[in-house]
Amino acid sequence: MTFKEGFADDLQNVFFDLDEFASEHTIDGKTYTCVVTRLDKTEAKMSYGLMHSTLNPKEHEINKATHVIYIRTADLSRKLSTRASIRLDGKNMLIQDIDKVEGVTILYVGDFEM
Repeated sequence: MTFKEGFADDLQNVFFDLDEFASEHTIDGKTYTCVVTRLDKTEAKMSYGLMHSTLNPKEHEINKATHVIYIRTADLSRKLSTRASIRLDGKNMLIQDIDKVEGVTILYVGDFEM
């Protein structure tokens, strides 16, 4: 097995395994197997500093990333972009930033009320 094959196997069978790290969450009415982590206050403050220039300065309350969502890129049913809103498990979230790494989409999201 090559390194890439081993990495892909670990993603599928360990990281996104419901008995290991992943859990089922509803995003915009569709259930996904993903990993959702909550940022602690220190990390959230650091992300606020990084994101501060991306939004209107008057929008301080929605300018903080509070969660990171790891989801398989192939599972996504629509293209997501920064500053788009999603509904995660019934709660409104604003996508602050997006990374894509080896078939995994990483969403940095923050709470907000509409």
